Amino acid sequence: QSAPKLINSSLYKQIRPGDIRRAWWDPDDKESPYISKKFKFTNVAAWLGDYIYMRVEEFYFDAAEAALRLGDKDKAVRYLNAVMQKRDATFDASNLDGTMLGSLTTSWTGSLLENILVQKRIELWGESAVLSMCAVSARESIERPPTDSPRSASPRCPATASTSPILTPTTG
Repeated sequence: QSAPKLINSSLYKQIRPGDIRRAWWDPDDKESPYISKKFKFTNVAAWLGDYIYMRVEEFYFDAAEAALRLGDKDKAVRYLNAVMQKRDATFDASNLDGTMLGSLTTSWTGSLLENILVQKRIELWGESAVLSMCAVSARESIERPPTDSPRSASPRCPATASTSPILTPTTG
């Protein structure tokens, strides 16, 4: 048995109702609300379980972000939809636009870039890619967002202009 791993409630609430990833956590667990079910031992005695090093979804999210930052919104939407429509058949990023990021961990703009980053965080939650995502994006630190669970372990990279000129929030 290991320590419970919990998603932040505000991040969990960003998962749409029809998204199959909602089943990866249990927000109603009495002992540990928002506990992860994503990684389970298949054999506790033998320590057999999921060890994820890299998945193809990571490349799709990276490609979506790169395409958007290079000005190719249509390609970014195609890459994001390629992953997300397998998670939620009703997801459609074609109505999303822009690169504006919220200045606080609890402020959401709804931009295409923010959706790419948030969906990547949800998809890769608990995997090493989330921490490296912060470093690769040149964001200086990781902060813990406010949560209704004191044991939350869901970092969010700050999205402020002061941390990186690359990630300066813009409208568009």
